[in-house]
Amino acid sequence: MSPEAHKRGRPRCEHTRANILAATEALLDEGGPGAASMDAIAHRAGVSKATVYRWWPSRGWVVLESLVELMERESAFVDTGSLAGDLRSQVRALARILRTSSGSSIAAIIAEMQTDPEIGQAFREAFLARRRRSAKEMLARAEARGELRPGLDPELVLDLLYAPLYLRLLLKHQPIDEAFVEQSLRLVLSGLQPD
Repeated sequence: MSPEAHKRGRPRCEHTRANILAATEALLDEGGPGAASMDAIAHRAGVSKATVYRWWPSRGWVVLESLVELMERESAFVDTGSLAGDLRSQVRALARILRTSSGSSIAAIIAEMQTDPEIGQAFREAFLARRRRSAKEMLARAEARGELRPGLDPELVLDLLYAPLYLRLLLKHQPIDEAFVEQSLRLVLSGLQPD
């Protein structure tokens, strides 16, 4: 079920919606997932808690929508003209986000989705599926330019590319630093390019 399926009452005022999401993002940035309670979000946005609940059924939903918007804005899939350029641009931007309190919020949502099937479904639809569609378009452009080995499964390619980042985000056993990003990109690119 998508977050849109949970909207109730009057249609959203886009200005109020933007204020609520900006307030959520600021709270996440300042104090991580624990700082973005429904009370704190409402107070920061200058609206009643009922207004927030009218459009999002829980804190997880508003945090998720805020994170989706952040990712769209800060780690867009740009067409640089080459697969290496596209991947470097996108993966570096994602790694920067994952190193911040927003990364901690993403980890908290991933944890929450283990016990909340609706948040899990919303995360997969609003966050994961949307990001993977954009990434597949990037791979299709690379394939059209002859930069990909024939017959690659795009789903597997994306798992190989992004799984190490999320593993380090969740387990915190190693940093998501620039050296790690560059080494991961080199390894993945070497397996994608034609012989």
